[in-house]
Amino acid sequence: GAEAADVLGLTPKLRDVLISPFRVVKVVVVTEGDDGRLLHHRGFRVQHNRARGPMKGGLRYHPSVDEHEATALANLMTWKTAVMDITPEANPNLIQVESYGDGGFRINGRWFKGTVCLLPTGISSPKIQNLSDLADGNWPQDILDLSEELDVLLVGTGAQMQLVPGAAKSALQAHGLHCEPMNTGAGCRTFNVLVLDGRKIGALLFPQ
Repeated sequence: GAEAADVLGLTPKLRDVLISPFRVVKVVVVTEGDDGRLLHHRGFRVQHNRARGPMKGGLRYHPSVDEHEATALANLMTWKTAVMDITPEANPNLIQVESYGDGGFRINGRWFKGTVCLLPTGISSPKIQNLSDLADGNWPQDILDLSEELDVLLVGTGAQMQLVPGAAKSALQAHGLHCEPMNTGAGCRTFNVLVLDGRKIGALLFPQ
């Protein structure tokens, strides 16, 4: 690792980025053997770095494989992706939630404080502060205006998933639109994936 970094002339910052994997998932599957003993089968999934696109991490179940080997496999994938130059081309017009927390959202490089409404037509900041503000079916007008064009509306209800008030659901259904409530973190992630998949999606996200 250190020798390769020297050969490539990597800066200290790049070395720090590449030294640790982006995500490590460890699992244990317990089975009972023929002799009645409990056997622990350990598995690892490591994703090293997504800067250049796909993260085909090391996924291995084998008695002789440990976390270090899985990490090495994932690291190798980063370099394969870089050498083949298969960086995905991002559509600059797509809305993507980059982070959330501290009462707001970072979306496409901009910070939005409070509730946000994400639609194919753009980003807005409605005045509603929490789910109870929808109790009378008072949805933002820009959502209702696009109701016939959207596949579904995601509702990020905050840190915990809450049900959308019945009157609010009925008001939305009257416009031919269905909503899916979930916690705000899940709403952000689901929105990003569906937008990249080309779906006509909307999201009303309350801050955590």
